[in-house]
Parts: sequence; C-alpha cells; structure tokens
Amino acid sequence: MVAQGQTVTLQLPREITPALAGLPPSSRTFTGRDSVLQSLDEVLDNRQPGSQTVLITGLAGVGKTELALQAAHRALTRQNQYPGGVLFTDLFGYDPTRRVSPERALDGFLRALGIPGEHLPADLQERSRLYRSVLRTYAEQDRRILVVIDNAADAGQVRPLLPADDTSAVLLTSRNIPDVGARQIRLDNLTPQEAVGLLAQVLRQAHGPGDTRVKDEPAQAAQIAEQCGRLPLALQIAGALLADIPVRPLASFSQALSDARRRLDRLTREDLAVRAAFDLSYRHLGGEQARLFRLLSLNPGPDVCTDAAAALFGAGHDIVEEWLQDLARANLVESGPIWGRWRLHDLVRLYAAQLARDNDDGGAQREEAVDRLLTYYLTVTTDAQNALALESDDASAEAKPPATGTIRESVDVIPWLRVERANLMAAVALASDIERWQLVADLAELLAEHLSLDRHQDEAIAVRRQALIAARRLGNREEEGIVLGNIGFDLYGLRRYEEALETQRESLGIAVEVSNRESQNVALGNLGLIFDELGRPDEAIDVQTRALTIARELGDRDSETAVLNNLATTLASAGRLDEAVAPLMESRAICVERGDRRGEVRASKNIGVLASQMGDYELAITAHEYCVAVHDLEGDPFAKGRALLDLGGALHSADRLDEAIATFTEALAMLSEPHDERREQQQALGALAEALLVVGRPAVAVDACLRALALCREFDEREDEGPMLRILGKAYADADRMGDAADTYVQYLDVLIEQGADRASQGGALLQLGGALAESGRLAEGVDAFNRCQAIRRELGDREGERRALFLLGITCQQMARFEEAAEAHLRGVEICGELGDRAHERETLGELAGSLAEIGRFPEAIEAYTRHHQMCGEAGDRPGEAESLHLLGNVLARLDRFEEAVAAHTNALTVCRALGNWEGESYVLGDMGAALMGLGRYKQAAAAFSRAAAIEKERLRELQQGPDSRGRLPRVLRRSADWARRRAGRREG
Repeated sequence: MVAQGQTVTLQLPREITPALAGLPPSSRTFTGRDSVLQSLDEVLDNRQPGSQTVLITGLAGVGKTELALQAAHRALTRQNQYPGGVLFTDLFGYDPTRRVSPERALDGFLRALGIPGEHLPADLQERSRLYRSVLRTYAEQDRRILVVIDNAADAGQVRPLLPADDTSAVLLTSRNIPDVGARQIRLDNLTPQEAVGLLAQVLRQAHGPGDTRVKDEPAQAAQIAEQCGRLPLALQIAGALLADIPVRPLASFSQALSDARRRLDRLTREDLAVRAAFDLSYRHLGGEQARLFRLLSLNPGPDVCTDAAAALFGAGHDIVEEWLQDLARANLVESGPIWGRWRLHDLVRLYAAQLARDNDDGGAQREEAVDRLLTYYLTVTTDAQNALALESDDASAEAKPPATGTIRESVDVIPWLRVERANLMAAVALASDIERWQLVADLAELLAEHLSLDRHQDEAIAVRRQALIAARRLGNREEEGIVLGNIGFDLYGLRRYEEALETQRESLGIAVEVSNRESQNVALGNLGLIFDELGRPDEAIDVQTRALTIARELGDRDSETAVLNNLATTLASAGRLDEAVAPLMESRAICVERGDRRGEVRASKNIGVLASQMGDYELAITAHEYCVAVHDLEGDPFAKGRALLDLGGALHSADRLDEAIATFTEALAMLSEPHDERREQQQALGALAEALLVVGRPAVAVDACLRALALCREFDEREDEGPMLRILGKAYADADRMGDAADTYVQYLDVLIEQGADRASQGGALLQLGGALAESGRLAEGVDAFNRCQAIRRELGDREGERRALFLLGITCQQMARFEEAAEAHLRGVEICGELGDRAHERETLGELAGSLAEIGRFPEAIEAYTRHHQMCGEAGDRPGEAESLHLLGNVLARLDRFEEAVAAHTNALTVCRALGNWEGESYVLGDMGAALMGLGRYKQAAAAFSRAAAIEKERLRELQQGPDSRGRLPRVLRRSADWARRRAGRREG
C-alpha cells in the first residue's frame, strides 16, 4: 500500500475491533417504515458490482438516523453480509460548533480499521486514498464493511468518506441532497396509524403495558399525532412529556398543543426540541432563500404554486423557482405531486411563521406580501373566468380578454381552478380576516361561480356567505340581494328547498327595495324552480308568470326563453301537459329567430321530454335526435353525450331496446375521459343497465351497475348510490344471484334511511329485500323485511302495497312451517282484497289461506276458504284453479272422515283434470281419492283408483325416459312420485 509516497505493508487485525462494532443502538420504539426497510435490505444484501451508496434524506426530525441504524443492525444480523463490521460517524453537518471535518472523520475510520496513528497521512486526499485502499483490502479478504455516515451537510463533507471499491456499502443521511451519485430514499411523515403506534410505543417503553392511555383515548391519540405533524421527533418528544406524568390524560396534552402559536414551544424536553432541529437547517440558507421560506408561511392554503410564491416575494417566476428548489433540497419545503407546487410540513409552517414574526418581515413587509398574494389570486381567478367566457359559445357570455396574462396559455383553466380551489377558498377567508372587503366580494363571487358549476355547492355557499358579509360591510344593498339569490340557487342545487325558498324570498325583497328589475326577474325564476320541487305548482306558475312579464318588459330574450322553458316544465309536472306545449314552442321560436342555437337545443330537449310524458315517443325521438345532431356539428362531446342519454330514454320508452342500448353505450363513451363527467356517466350506466335487464342480459347489467357504483363511491356521491343499488339488486335477482341481491338491497335500504328518504321508498326497498332474502333461503330475515314493509304500507294507507307485502309474508311463513302467522297474514290480505274489490288477488290469497288453515287443524275454516276459492275460480273461468281447490277441499274433508264429500270433491276435480289433459293432476287426485274410498270401505274402487294413478305415472315416466329431454325432466317426475308416495304413507300411518 502506498501512503505519502512510501510503500507501507499493513497487517489487518484478525478480529473486529470495538470501533468496528461500535454502531449506536437502535431505538426500541421504532415503528412503521416496513417498505422502506425492505428496500434497504435489498440494496445492502446486493453483492453485485456497482455503486451501493444509499442516501436517506428528508425533513429534520423525520427519522433518517433511526432508519439508517435499524437498517444497519438488520444487515449485521444477516450471516456473512458484513463480516468485517461497521464504521459509523455522525458528521454533525448542521451544527457549526460540532461539525466534523472529513479529515477528522477519516482519522476515526482509519484508526478503527487498525491503521496505527503514525501512518495516518495529514493530507485529506492521501488520507482518503489510504482509507479506500484499506476498505478494498478488507473486501478482497471477504471481510466486507458497512459504512454509516450520519447527518452530512454537503457533498464536500461526504465524498472523501465514500469507498472506491464496488462491494463496500454506504448508508448516508442528510437533510440536503448532496450530489454524490447515491440512490435516494426520501422519508415522508409517518402514516396516521404508524404515528399513533409510535406514541404508544414510547409510553409502553417508559411504563410497560400498564400505560394504556393511547388505547383508552384513541381519538385524542390521533389528534396528538396530527398536531405533531406525524413527525417522529415531535412524537418522541410528546411521548416523553406524557411519560413524565403518567396520570396526565391525552386530552389534556392535546389541548395544550391546540394553540398553534405555542405548539413548537411545548414540543421541547431537555435537549430535544423540534425548533432546534429546524434551526440547524434554516441557518444554512442564503438570505433570499431564508426570506422566501419565512414568507411562504403567509400563504393561507395547503400548498402554493411558483407564481403565487413569486407574488409573495415580489420577484420573478424563474428566480423564485430556483430558490424553491434550494428549499426543497434542504427539505424545508416539499415538492408536490404536480411540478410547480410546493408545501410546508405543518410544524415547519409554524416555525416559518414564527420566524416571519420575529425577523425583519414584521408588520408592514408582511402586510405588503399578503396584499401581493391576494391581488395575485384575484387577478388570476378573473383571468381564468374570462378565459372560460372566451371558450363559451353562449350568446349571453360577456367575454373579456385576460387582464394580465397570469393564466399561461398551456394551462387548462378548469383543472387549474380545481387544483387551486383550497388556496382560493383560504384566500377569501384571509381577506375577510384582515377586512379587505372589496377583495372578498370580488374574489368570493368569482370562485363561487366555479365551485357551483363544478358541483361543490357546499363550498360555494360557504364562500358566498363571506361575500354576503362583505356586501353588508360595504353597505352595498344591491349586491347583498344578488349574493343571497346565488346562495339560494346553490341551496336549490343541494335539494335544501326550504332554506333555498327563504333565501330567495329575502333576495327578492331586497331587489324590490332597490328597484332592481333584473334581480327581481332572477329571484322570481329561481322561486319557480323551488316551488316546483316542493310540489307547489300553482305558486311556481304564479312566480314564473311574473318573471316572464319582467323579462319581456326588460327585453331580456335570454331570460324570457329560460322562464318559458321552466314554466313548461312546471305545467308538465302538474299534469297540464297540453298547456306546456305552447311555452316550449314559443321559447324555441324565439331562439330560432335570434340564431341562438344553444337555446334552440335546450327547448328541443324539453319538447322531447314533454313528448315522452305525453306518450308521443316518435316525436320525442325526433327532438332528441336533433339535439344530438347539433352537438355533433358543434364538436361538443359532453353535450352530445347528454343528448344521447335523453335519446336513449325515449328509445327505451318506445320499446326500441336494441337501439336504446347502443345509444346509451355511445353516450357513455362521450361522457368518459377526458371529460370526466362522473354523474352523467353514472346516469348512462344506470340507464344502460335497466335496458339490458329488459332484454334479458342481467350479467352485463350487473357489470354496468358495479361500474356506476364505483364512480359514486369514488366521488362520495351518496345520493346517486341509492338508485344504482336498486338497479343492481334487480340485476342480481334476474341473474339468479339471490344472495348478492339480498346484500345489495340491504345496502340500498341503509342509504334510503341515512338520507331520510320517504317511507314509501323504504317500504318498496323492504319488499324487494324480503323477496331476495326468501329466494336465497334466508327466510327468517325475509319474514322480518316483509313485516316491516307491511307496517309501513299500513301506516301510509297504501292498502294495495300492504296486501302485496302480506301475501309474500304469508308465503314465506308457509315455507318455514309457521302456519299460524301465514294464516294471519293471508286473512288480513283477503280482507284488504275485499275492501279494494280486487277479486283476482282475493282468489289467489284464499287458496293460500285455505292451505295454511288446514296445516294448523282449522279444518272448518279451511273448507270454507277452499269452497270460496272454488267458486271464485269458476266465476273467473280459472279451470286449473277449480281443479286444485276441489282436490285440496277433498283432502281436508277426508281428514275429517267426511269421505263421501271427499270422494265427490275428488270426482269433480278428476273431471276437470281430464278435460284439461292434466295427467299429473289426474294422478294426484286419483291417489287421494283412493285413500278416501278406502275410508268408505270401497276397496275395489280404491284399488282401481290407485292402479290408474300408477299406470299414468308409469306411462308418463316411460315417455319421459324416451324423450329427448328426459335427462332434465326425469328427476322432477321422480320427485313428484316420491312426494305422492310419502303422502300415501302418511295417510296409512294416520
């Protein structure tokens, strides 16, 4: 070996010295990081030539050192992986008072490797060369060494310590990302479960299993984990503080951390402090980067884009982007999943905010930065809405060019607004907090318009309430009324009709007060929509008529056509279909006159809907086909998809089912990516499923329903989930998957109850659920469902619905041999049929009632029921029913030893069976008649009856055995014969 120009022969120690086995102990409270540890295991176990340096990087306190120690200890326990031992050094790269130079680190490494002090070169380069030579020699002797370098600040501190051979492995930790060609593993926060687990581990380590505070207060434990930002260092400190006072509840500690401004002060214990860990990283920043870091805490939202950060700082995009990348390399900011977005860890945000308050960014400078940021958000949102207006073909759109060009040409406006939604909402709240009321009013209405169109009505209402406060603070009564109207419209969109009604009335009152006829027109139109949904058509027609008068007075043709459309819809929903035609035709004529193609299509769509309601499906199809053609010509796939949905519905109603299925399939393609209109996709899938069920394709319908449900659940569209579950339950039932159908109807019922659906809907769901449960063999649950259903129907006064539920309840009870309950259900069913004059169902129910009464020994009542059933069958011309009632009547008479009457009944039944050519019924009746004849001692006649029955069965059996479908039908014949034999045996035993 050459060192300082001399050849030196080194004798390596035979045994590992203490220094080579001096890895610090790993923590017993370590938890989580399983996948990362597995990745490290794979790298450290790899003996293939190549770089084996792994950089573990991340925020201060995220657990980089502990992860390296855990991985190193695991590697050393695996046989023959690192027989040479381990070298460990903490470079204290971020502590100016304890920072270890590479020369000093190499001095320690070489001495640990057995190099005498007198042979250590003074020069860094020579010392590094000697170190690498020794590591190579160890590796050649199959004594591979693992090097762990902790807390490095930069590449200059690390490079001299890296081996030059291809087999020695290095674990390196750093808050920065030094350029040393290492494989990078970036540590994120712990998951919520891991964070709570670490807190529990710390307490168990301190007090043993008796400390059950985490288990006893799970919600508070989870809250503490979030307050600590799921940062391991913060959780270790929190756990240690709790361990100091074993009787302190977690709720008390969580309350102490709830004050965000003091949270960092509380997360301190002895020599451990979260703030101190952050300080070491912050001190390494340049002046501009440090100022940007402090200002980022002023952004009120969860993350920030580069342009917003530039506005905060007051500098250009490109230079601020460079500084942000510097902060990301220092792990003081995190780069988001989309390039150009940045976020601060929760505790880092608190740290930066405190720095901003304590440093040169106080007072006026912070206010200026916030003002620049809010102005940026207002300007860019205005540009976004103007860009959308330019894209719109609506005749009423007042398109304006962008004010500043802050929306880049390459950016899609809608996705941008969706990404920035949380920041814009937070900006409105911040502007309200600092009483920038005009900015609140302007930004809130712009943002709320997007939120409402994007179906985030709850958020739109919250933002508009801020605008309402601003309008009142500004004393702008007219704007107050307009905002109230917009809030009312969003409440209408959420189906909160009573609140919407009250709000629109208040808006109308203000519009009248300030003599704003346009606002009066809007409020009256909105009131019409609300009254229509509330089932108050007369009031809806009244306010819509008033709105129409004002629209014509103002010459507002857009409003006029909209009100005419809504008026027609209200008239149709009130059953006044003929009157609804004129407003629609007038609306369409106005649009044609003005060249308003979009309004013309809207009116045509409504004409199609009205035509379907009137049963004129061909006209409906023609109207919807026109809409499809227009949207196709305009190249608007989403609008075409919605029109295809309407067309498919009309085709379905016209029983043109194959065309309907093809149309719904095409609509689905139009409404899928890249448009991502999930609600319309759900509607298309549901409509497709219903059409598929009609044509007998339940398996495909199940697939469509499951896709629709996945969309509902992905986007938490709970109100759309119920109808899809109903269709899916039907599809499962039609596919003979009764167990799945039952489970689906249970979910459907749960959704209805959760949403407070009307009792009639719940009753319908219970009826479907009971049927599926009974069919799947879950009879007791079926009985419960039918009982609940009939109770609801009785409560609602729905006698026909009650009758149906009682009938199915009785049938299910019969299957369970619960004949008393069955008889009671059928008795009530017969009574209801009598009230309703429903002779058909009364006849059917009497037959079931008679059977149940016979089973429980109430023979006189059974005889009366069978007699009535026979008479009603005769009246209805139901010959098979007559035969059945006579047969079963004879059986009941025989059980009462009234054999003459029994034989007479059986004889009449036999006559009917022979007239119908019902050989199966004939054989059954002959068997039972033979038994009755034996009761009379007429044995020859009995024998003849039995012989004839046997001959019929034998002949039919022979025919079936020879027939082409005998394999499928023979078992059924055998089952029937066996049943007949069992009944005969039962008679003899009696």
